[in-house]
Amino acid sequence: MQERVVPDGCTDEADVGDIAGETERTGPAWENLDEAGTVSGFLKTLYGSMFNPGTFFNHMRRRDGYLNPLIYAMILGSFAILVSIGWECLFVSLGNRFVDAGSSEQFGGMRAVSYGLTAILSPIMVVAIVFVSSGIFHLILLALGGGAQGFQTSFRVVCYSQGTGVWNIVPFFGAAIGGVWNLVLLVVGFAESHGASPWKAIAAVLIPVIISFLLVMAMVLALGGFGSS
Repeated sequence: MQERVVPDGCTDEADVGDIAGETERTGPAWENLDEAGTVSGFLKTLYGSMFNPGTFFNHMRRRDGYLNPLIYAMILGSFAILVSIGWECLFVSLGNRFVDAGSSEQFGGMRAVSYGLTAILSPIMVVAIVFVSSGIFHLILLALGGGAQGFQTSFRVVCYSQGTGVWNIVPFFGAAIGGVWNLVLLVVGFAESHGASPWKAIAAVLIPVIISFLLVMAMVLALGGFGSS
């Protein structure tokens, strides 16, 4: 009888099969910059994740470290924040033409400081948001029995879904479009990378959104009641 050879670091056939499955996952291009080039790899990753998410997340490596996807998320997340600040500055400056000049100057310095701090701290903000949201999504996936591939896989899906922040370029409606598109990418990403059923992926994404919405509504109602008393 031929002896079954188990690769180093594997304890059973399940581990061997898992490694074999991972070798078939060659993407994204952002993690193959030696072949694709930095700019080309970045653009291919952005395009693939946004416009062909099924194939993208089906080929995304699930366990290849945290740094590359985190840098990708920091670039696009910070870009989205800076673009939002730019639009807000523009609208505020236009609005100031129709308000009292004295009140405009009074709050102008405060706004400048706020915008400046937000711009400087945007990479740190993105890192915090990505890790916290990844943890929340993954915990719900585990509760639903859909987080089979571990936290790093969920983290990588969240990072590579940050490309929707480019929609912030479009004033007024861009952020809303990007937000909805981001939810779609997360659902597809969790389903394709974890092998979770679609309903589990949808539930994992929508449960935090619904809870957050209810909390915000409760705060608004509470503040409204307090103000009218």
